[in-house]
Amino acid sequence: MLKDNYGGVTAYAYHGGVNIKYTALINIQRALEEADLKNAKVTVPFNADIYFSPEGNPVPSAGDFKPELIKGCND
Repeated sequence: MLKDNYGGVTAYAYHGGVNIKYTALINIQRALEEADLKNAKVTVPFNADIYFSPEGNPVPSAGDFKPELIKGCND
């Protein structure tokens, strides 16, 4: 892991990429809460590949998040 003294993205770098999955999201949510905006929730867009629709009815309205990803979506 690369190190920096600035708390920037390079603090999360590893061989093959950057591991910053939720860091920015958590920081933004914390800042909203500290600003007494506790009812505001931070969200991110998802790519369509996390969505699952049944083969017999392959339309978005019949689907949900893939079972193996639902916990992360709700966190």
